[in-house]
Amino acid sequence: MSLKTVHIFFVLCTTMLSVLLAIWNYTNWISYGETSSIVYMIVSILCGLVAIIYGKRFLTKFKELSFM
Repeated sequence: MSLKTVHIFFVLCTTMLSVLLAIWNYTNWISYGETSSIVYMIVSILCGLVAIIYGKRFLTKFKELSFM
């Protein structure tokens, strides 16, 4: 397995986990009304966005390095 494949897989798994955690915390907030669920949902969304940004930067950097 190449480094590029591992990173793409890592970013996809991290993003999917972050989305699932955000949905789960949203449903907890609807059911129980705890403020901590909203905070965890926001943190999960931010982590998913950071993972996507990391993946895009890695792919652009990898393209630059592979053509040299």
